Amino acid sequence: MSGHRVNGRRSRSHATARRAAIDWESRMSAQRPEASEDHLLTVQEAADWLRVSRWSVYSLIHSNQLQTIKIGRRRFVSLDALRRCVEHLSEGAA
Repeated sequence: MSGHRVNGRRSRSHATARRAAIDWESRMSAQRPEASEDHLLTVQEAADWLRVSRWSVYSLIHSNQLQTIKIGRRRFVSLDALRRCVEHLSEGAA
């Protein structure tokens, strides 16, 4: 029998865990809004866009293959910079 029952109802901890799981699933399956051309992406978002690791994005940045914008301690990447980087990399692969 799964979950503890009190007076025929599931316990609060089970209900809370179930709500948390549902919330997590909805966040994971939610569509990200399409970024506009002037929208800046974080390094993690750029990695997701390229379908590579953050380490790979930082490697592209340090090898001057991907231009970024630094604001304070944070680093951002424009969609235009990502597209130029992919174009540059695809030319090298051909």
